[in-house]
Amino acid sequence: DHLEFDTVIFHFVDSVVKSKDHFVNNWEKGLNAILDHYLGVLPTNFKWKDKVYSPLEFSKFLDIKFSDYIKYYAYACEFRRLCCK
Repeated sequence: DHLEFDTVIFHFVDSVVKSKDHFVNNWEKGLNAILDHYLGVLPTNFKWKDKVYSPLEFSKFLDIKFSDYIKYYAYACEFRRLCCK
């Protein structure tokens, strides 16, 4: 259930978009803190079958084609589109 997460993200993005000072208030740090809290910190490396990978290296290993997938949570992209015109 992502209801709390969705609510927090929505209100955060809404308040920053409506703020006249959104460029000086470190909005990206705030957004990343919320994402880290609800989704976990992005790993820089991890071990799988006795080998250490970065997420990008592992996706290349699996031959994942990102164009075959859609983004389910695209708040950061939408946020940048609204704020950074």
